[in-house]
Amino acid sequence: MRDINKKFSVRYYLNLVLIDEEERRYFKQQEVVLWRKGDIVRKSMSHQAAIAAQRFEGTSSQTESRAPSQASENNGRQ
Repeated sequence: MRDINKKFSVRYYLNLVLIDEEERRYFKQQEVVLWRKGDIVRKSMSHQAAIAAQRFEGTSSQTESRAPSQASENNGRQ
């Protein structure tokens, strides 16, 4: 198979012939498709670090807001 600069998908057709003991012929055509994978977009490390920091800040502020409400619920149960 040729490398066409990784730009295209390729279709192949496989033709099969089965000949039995009595010389009868059976034909089958099978299509094989090789799909090109999409290009991988790489983000810079600083961009990934900024996203991770935003996620961390979001989770820490949510846990702080949950803590007082959980404490009051526990006091009511006892």
